[in-house]
Amino acid sequence: MVNILSAYVSLTHFFRILGLVGRAGTIFILASLIAPDDMAVFGLVSSYAAVFVILNGLDVTRSFQSQIKRKESYSQLAPIIGTVFNFLVIVSLLFSIFSFLLRELFPFELVVLPLFILLVVFEHFAQEAGRILIVMNFHYQNSIGILIRSFLPMFVFCLFFIFGAKFNVVFAIIVMVSCACASTVYTWVILVKNFGFSYSFDGRQIFLIMSSVKASIFFFAATLIGKVFFAIDKTLIENWFGPDYLASYILVLGVSMVVVPLVEIFVGSYALPKFYEVSRARSSELRRAFRYFFLKAAAFSTVYITLAITISNYLLFLVFPDYHELKLLEIIFISLVPYVFSLNIIPTYCLASGDKSFLTFMSSVPSFIAMLFYITFSGFGFKSFLAFFLLCFVVVFLIRLYFATRHAELLGVGYD
Repeated sequence: MVNILSAYVSLTHFFRILGLVGRAGTIFILASLIAPDDMAVFGLVSSYAAVFVILNGLDVTRSFQSQIKRKESYSQLAPIIGTVFNFLVIVSLLFSIFSFLLRELFPFELVVLPLFILLVVFEHFAQEAGRILIVMNFHYQNSIGILIRSFLPMFVFCLFFIFGAKFNVVFAIIVMVSCACASTVYTWVILVKNFGFSYSFDGRQIFLIMSSVKASIFFFAATLIGKVFFAIDKTLIENWFGPDYLASYILVLGVSMVVVPLVEIFVGSYALPKFYEVSRARSSELRRAFRYFFLKAAAFSTVYITLAITISNYLLFLVFPDYHELKLLEIIFISLVPYVFSLNIIPTYCLASGDKSFLTFMSSVPSFIAMLFYITFSGFGFKSFLAFFLLCFVVVFLIRLYFATRHAELLGVGYD
């Protein structure tokens, strides 16, 4: 039994590593196959998709997660899964309609818009299903879904690279949409097979959705601010410094951004259930668990970002000479943003387990306001922009770390 469990964990980690390789590898391969201008468009589409996945879902699955953990048997989950499915269908339809009505607001060509909509919808369905699988400790099944979305596109692009074929950004997005669709089908089949599916649409479900939206509103706002940061940076770079700078920025950020899913998968996915467990019991063990998972996340992040800075410097100087050359300090500034963001995962999960959503939101507000002022008084250089962008994430991290530490220390003695 021990050997079987060990093999199960090892295989789960192997699939997750492949998924991480796929995320970074996709950026490398695309940089070799498409022009820098197309790479800039691909980066914009990916960033805006991440924003609208959060915007569509209102982050209500965080509320559903706590409800799922309170259920005593898998059979009791079928109504919740049916409610989540209904919610996803409704918001996907609304998003599709409003996207076409407001199509002139998107910073890419009209031919890309339908693909962008499909990418957002499929990513949203797969992501929400994956969150449910994680909270139920179905890590192996969730890692396969991530593998399909992350590694399979790189595999397809590698085939084109091997045979010397070229393509444009539209085809690249079609591949991403197809893989997201396959991941959606897989994760929802796993959900329905293991937990059942109770489809209905009545007043009780509407009430459940509305109460979940209300409970998640502050976490939604905080998460949305974070995603907006990762979309607005690319928009500003393209407008202020041009697509050449943006293509190089996306290449470096693509290498370093792998640290975020690395920490989420290898640390966060185990920390969140543990935090929920000790928070419900109002146990002082949360302080020890928080310290353990935070230090583990810091170790993962530090090692990876050091490698990422070295790799990015090598890529821009030797492998992709057509891309705009960035100075080492600029590469460091870009790479440190995902590093700080990854350190923020454990404090965020700690606050989520204690329903401290308002504190999570408040930690993001100062940096968001500062960014708005920065945009208003634009005219700074590229290096100054990168330094200010990094500072915004550092401020969010320090405030949220303070709130999470206080929550972990005072749990059990009435900290509210």
